[in-house]
Amino acid sequence: MDNIQRIEVVKGGGSALYGSDAVGGVINIITKNAVKNENKVDINTGSWGSHNYTLSTQGKENDFSWFVTGGLQKRGHFDYKFDGNSPTMSNSDYNNNSFSMKLKNRFSDSDSVTFGYNHCSVDAGLYNCIGTNSTPNNRLKENFNSYNLTWNFQEDTDVPGYMRFFYNHNWIDFLGDYSTRTMGLDAQYGWILNDDNTLITGVEWHQSNSENIANGGYQDKKITTKSVFLQDSWKFADKWTLVPGLRMDNHSMFGTHWSPKVAINYLAGADTQVYASWGRVFKAPTADDLYYNNYGFVGNPNLRPETGYTATIGLNHNLNESSSVSFSVFQSELHDAITWYGFGGVAYANNSDEKRRGMELAFKQELSQMWSYD
Repeated sequence: MDNIQRIEVVKGGGSALYGSDAVGGVINIITKNAVKNENKVDINTGSWGSHNYTLSTQGKENDFSWFVTGGLQKRGHFDYKFDGNSPTMSNSDYNNNSFSMKLKNRFSDSDSVTFGYNHCSVDAGLYNCIGTNSTPNNRLKENFNSYNLTWNFQEDTDVPGYMRFFYNHNWIDFLGDYSTRTMGLDAQYGWILNDDNTLITGVEWHQSNSENIANGGYQDKKITTKSVFLQDSWKFADKWTLVPGLRMDNHSMFGTHWSPKVAINYLAGADTQVYASWGRVFKAPTADDLYYNNYGFVGNPNLRPETGYTATIGLNHNLNESSSVSFSVFQSELHDAITWYGFGGVAYANNSDEKRRGMELAFKQELSQMWSYD
């Protein structure tokens, strides 16, 4: 959490920028850039032999900045009450070590290069409780590493652009090894055509590789996705803005799919905004959905991609300078929806149809510069 600057929530499926599989919206997490020289240590302890240690350091020197965090989490064995006794769950201890780093170097007011690295390793005991017995089981070991290198250009403008390379490696050992490697290249660029039109376009190339050495699983299963998207923001009247978009995804297993999107915004007044969005959905099963094969969980190589549409209508209104209210209704309809199926066999399956609809009403008020509630 020390790394996070803010979290943006984009409701509805009206954006082509984030992918055709963003059915209900997007949660976009923006990490911090260093703004001052500071070191921070956080140490806490608690019951069950829990100990947590966190260290973070950030700083700037000329055009170079850094933000580095590291953490250790440890927990001992659980005790529990049963039938007047206090047995101990053996093999229930837990260790979680993490490290993250964000390095940034500015070359000008509008150009910079950022390198990011995130690591997490987990060593956890697993157990089965049957009556008064606690049966030890094998330990679960997980290791996650992700790297990214990004060139940012046109920063601090209305149309920032970037080129990014990323590589992720997730490894799990629980009665057998399973690993997934994902790598990709992303690029986005924008133009301000005139006072009323802003155009954004981009390309993506992603490839995942799954391997399951034990349990009779798959080896070297690759999935490649190539995508192109284009989105325009057109203010066609004084209070109206139309945001059409189109995305093309070419999947190595499921072919080419086109996903049109459209959103419209109406500024009814200085304090009131009305919006609506509609978009087609294409969500291919992941490598884990298809090929995962580890104790109690088995992927389904016969899965089909999810297709359908999603729609949202909403209203945002400022009641005064310190309080606001928002209301939205949404609906989505998917064909071949991918559903969790259960343990002890195939873990995923396709539903023929899935319909969702709902509403959300929210109220927010700032009581002072220090306090707010929603």
